[in-house]
Amino acid sequence: MSNYGKGKSFLVKRESAPGVYTTVGGMKATAFTFNNGTLDVTDKDLPDFMQRISGGIKSMQITMSGVMKDNAQLQALLAASLAVDGSDILNFQLISGLGYKFQGMFAIEGFDASGDVGKEETWSLKLASAGDIAFTPAS
Repeated sequence: MSNYGKGKSFLVKRESAPGVYTTVGGMKATAFTFNNGTLDVTDKDLPDFMQRISGGIKSMQITMSGVMKDNAQLQALLAASLAVDGSDILNFQLISGLGYKFQGMFAIEGFDASGDVGKEETWSLKLASAGDIAFTPAS
């Protein structure tokens, strides 16, 4: 058995009802970035190199793109991205083909759609963490 995860199994799911997660439909590409900020504690008494300690701001971004389908999930995400009342912050899971998982609240930072004559309509979505993110290692 291979140690490589399958891209098809690298999924983003949105909480569509309490405790129920539904895969965002039509995804072709998914990526995430995890940032672990450090604190700059350099002062004039220290050597020439910058001194940093851990404990800064952590953040996570998820990007995905795909083919637009007549899909209730995409319609809900588009509606949430237009919201101005805080309902643009939703509970998501990112599940790797290798078995690890991230879960938490994410703000919708961007929703793009495009379509060329003779081709399918495509979309892309950018999420940014909006609180603590839980990590579950592969079992």
